[in-house]
Amino acid sequence: MKHALLFPLLFLSLNFIFAQSNEGGVFKFKAFETSLWNPNSKSEIEWTKTDFLVVLNYDSRKLNTYGKEEKDINLIKDKNDYIDKDGSQWISYIGIDESGKKCTVSIEIFKKSGEDYHIATLFIDYPEFTLTFRLKKNT
Repeated sequence: MKHALLFPLLFLSLNFIFAQSNEGGVFKFKAFETSLWNPNSKSEIEWTKTDFLVVLNYDSRKLNTYGKEEKDINLIKDKNDYIDKDGSQWISYIGIDESGKKCTVSIEIFKKSGEDYHIATLFIDYPEFTLTFRLKKNT
């Protein structure tokens, strides 16, 4: 029952923050920086400039990235959503990627952000590493 109430709230939040396409529950973003982080590494996270499309489709419960390396993730189970102390909203799912590997997909939506700048961060967590994408509106 809790998740039945969270989905409409999540949908309204994303609709307010992100540019919605004409396809209903489909949200498109531009990834402008990415990093690959290994939890066993002691080195600083290095950000790489990038420019590719990220599509979050709530109708089919999928996350797709369209760039040099494409990712297709089925969002199979909602995790706990919450708002952190800075007012950012966190939305998380258990996912299965195109190769059958289980991962956690989390999106941090910032409470305050510039109109065309960094409005959210996408994390794709695997046991061995985390892919992180800084997102802005797809204009």
